[in-house]
Amino acid sequence: MKQHHGREDVAGIADPAARHEMAQRSAGAATSVPDEVIAGLLASINTMFYTKADARAWLVDQKPLKLALTWPATWLNQRGIGLPLDRYEAILREILAEIRSHGDVAAIRHFPTYLLRCVKLRFQHNGETFYEEGKRMRNVLDLRFLKGLASQPAPAVDAIEVLAQAHRMLASRRPASKACPQDDDQPTLF
Repeated sequence: MKQHHGREDVAGIADPAARHEMAQRSAGAATSVPDEVIAGLLASINTMFYTKADARAWLVDQKPLKLALTWPATWLNQRGIGLPLDRYEAILREILAEIRSHGDVAAIRHFPTYLLRCVKLRFQHNGETFYEEGKRMRNVLDLRFLKGLASQPAPAVDAIEVLAQAHRMLASRRPASKACPQDDDQPTLF
């Protein structure tokens, strides 16, 4: 059984309207797995902002891009809210579209840094809207449970926590330090 806000949810959906809504959400979502969402966003970034000549830069930039794409999940998770995965993806795709249409792509020296800045600015300006949206969805789920409508939380809500954990893992990895060249003229301590 899945945990949601400290309680066990009843398996199955008794309310036909809730069952229909859940079926539409799962059928309408482009992807349902966080890995697929990040991979799809990375593919979009590759086609929008990197040319075939930038193959090496693309490979080097993938980790910082993943950090930028998972940063909103950390922001949401710190506030104890979640968004459906399709909404999370839509927010990031809106940001990418705005960069493409309004940004001077040729002048961007390091795209992952620019993307992270744009994502942070979007959440700085619209964070309250995203917070209210996530809180409203959480309250609907709780209300259905309290009314005895046996609502099961959408798997998309749990995806935010998964993405936040991925962000923490990516951020905690330090690059291997380069070994200093040994100077034969200098004696060693031991």
